[in-house]
Amino acid sequence: MRMARIRDRGAAAWAVDNGQDWAIVESPFATDRVLTGEVVPKSQATLLAPVVPRVVLGPALVLRVAPSGAKVAYLGADLDRVAGGESRPDHLRLLGNLVGWQLGDERVLRVVAPRGVECSLYRQGERGVLHLVHTDAPSQIPGTLDELVAVGPIQVDLAWAGTAALSAHALVSDVDLELDVDADAGRVRFTVPVVEDHEIIVIGPGEP
Repeated sequence: MRMARIRDRGAAAWAVDNGQDWAIVESPFATDRVLTGEVVPKSQATLLAPVVPRVVLGPALVLRVAPSGAKVAYLGADLDRVAGGESRPDHLRLLGNLVGWQLGDERVLRVVAPRGVECSLYRQGERGVLHLVHTDAPSQIPGTLDELVAVGPIQVDLAWAGTAALSAHALVSDVDLELDVDADAGRVRFTVPVVEDHEIIVIGPGEP
């Protein structure tokens, strides 16, 4: 559904596209969108910017919890593009905090690691497989990699159902490295000492 901010009888109003007209809505932020019954023909409508800036105060952040429990975050700035293109740590932290707020306490996976470590978690039967990839290239030429720089330690905390004794093994290390596992209250915690390019951790009962 297309929505726009238009000028209606000298005042700004939000409206939805219903074909030939703009149908005015009471509030664009309501969970159930309610139409006022007023329509403005598209030929007579003046489209307005979502915000008319007069004084720049900085990016706007609006958080809302819907009656259903869904969490919505509106961030009036393209921090994701800036964070990715310019490597702004404060932007990355803000985006991470937003995702954490939406997920709440029941997170399947928490990882504390240096920048540039990507994490992918898979399940194979009774085992879990965590793939860690170090993507931060030190080369001054974009898109190239002239040296592998090891990072660590990496702290892992993941949700785990079951009461069987668990082990965690790092398979890419020079030797099969068994990690110390701390399991309680439905969660498993361990520390990967170092990752050079990538590492595969197998979590589960018994040997990998």
